[in-house]
Amino acid sequence: MGDTKSDRPAAAADIIDIIGPQDDLAIARIVATGATVSDVAAAYSWMSADDVMGESGRHPNSGRVAQVYQILQDQISASDDL
Repeated sequence: MGDTKSDRPAAAADIIDIIGPQDDLAIARIVATGATVSDVAAAYSWMSADDVMGESGRHPNSGRVAQVYQILQDQISASDDL
């Protein structure tokens, strides 16, 4: 009933399915948050919306979605620095 795929903690394979290949450290950081599959998908949606519409200033500001969002943003910043 409440134990759907999106309600369970995201495994590395789930994260890669949602956001694409990332370095192992980023994946491990996301897994360590305890984020569910739906949390990761929500954070990625926020990040993707920023890419399309520009940063609107409306980001998830708490919980696991916010943690995953920040990890994804850190990845973008790190790749921009290269």
